[in-house]
Amino acid sequence: MLRRGMPVFNGSLLSCMVDRWRPETHTFHLSCGEMTITMQDVNLITRLPVKGKSVTGITDPALWKALVERNLGVKHDSFPPGWKKKLARTKVTLSGNLESIKEGMSKELNNKRKRFKTGISFLWLEANFRKGSPADASREVVQRFARAYALYVLGGMVFTDGTGDHVSWIWLQLLSDWEQAGQFSWESATLAWLYRQLCEACRHSKDKSNIGGCIILLQVWTWAHLPVCSRPVPAKEHDLSLYAQYHVGPTYLEVFLRGKNLIGNAQLSYQVNIRHLNVLTHTQVD
Repeated sequence: MLRRGMPVFNGSLLSCMVDRWRPETHTFHLSCGEMTITMQDVNLITRLPVKGKSVTGITDPALWKALVERNLGVKHDSFPPGWKKKLARTKVTLSGNLESIKEGMSKELNNKRKRFKTGISFLWLEANFRKGSPADASREVVQRFARAYALYVLGGMVFTDGTGDHVSWIWLQLLSDWEQAGQFSWESATLAWLYRQLCEACRHSKDKSNIGGCIILLQVWTWAHLPVCSRPVPAKEHDLSLYAQYHVGPTYLEVFLRGKNLIGNAQLSYQVNIRHLNVLTHTQVD
């Protein structure tokens, strides 16, 4: 999916879906009934493995600095020359913006979000690993660079937490044993994490807030199942040669990737999508 490219995130559409989410049932409440994202949807859209060990670990914040140095070979506050100034003036935003979140957010959830801020900066990962491993690098060094890349993908695409500029260190412990990293059920963890982030997002009270989780999963699922106005017109032709190189089938994202994107005015798009969802019937749902 990364090699293929990503569509433009539609903040107004994501806002509509968050407004329809109910944490009591983990479903979207629509005029035609309730719907939710399933494991099958995650598989069709992401191709992440469903079979494997549960994604669990220790969340003791006192361990993260040592964990970073041991698994990535660089101290958590070490930057190449010139990068600290760039860090001070640049903020990387990888999560979708939400424009219409109405319900209150408790202090407990707010404190959880602050604790997750204790993590690894995306700029730190870029500064220390963007050039790739040296040509004569040992197996251990190559694995460190692979861990850094995997961590960037996990924190910036699959398990985003709404901070926008950091990835939680908790995912790094699952990459410590590189031979076992692919043996986890990443698909089920992706769905569970998105459920959690949707539950937090629907309780936000600020006018502008961020949502975490696998945003591409949420957006493509909405396009696939609901007749929203911002859904791209599917492309008629598809180049599947890239998938053949990796011996995997195309994801559902391919249906919309080369299509015409219909994103327009955010506020108008939100209002139109809300109207569509308010009169949705079961015959219009795919």
